[in-house]
Amino acid sequence: MGNGTNIYEVNIRQYTHEGTFSAFIKHIPRLRNMGIDILWLMPVTPISVEKRQGTFGSYYAASSYTNIDPAYGTEDDFRELISTAHFLA
Repeated sequence: MGNGTNIYEVNIRQYTHEGTFSAFIKHIPRLRNMGIDILWLMPVTPISVEKRQGTFGSYYAASSYTNIDPAYGTEDDFRELISTAHFLA
């Protein structure tokens, strides 16, 4: 077998106790050391409250496709996450 690419799906809300971009960034070096090549983020857009079922609703029921859910942090926090992941790639 040849070398493959290791993809790791990340649910920011549930990955750390804080559920934020800043808290997750600290874990990126460890994931890289584990051989993870690609981080696949679950949606980070705001979740719609219209017709919501359950407490949190579905990640895929976005109320905006261009905004970041403030529960995860700021747009600058998100950019820092992306920059860190690219730097360690």
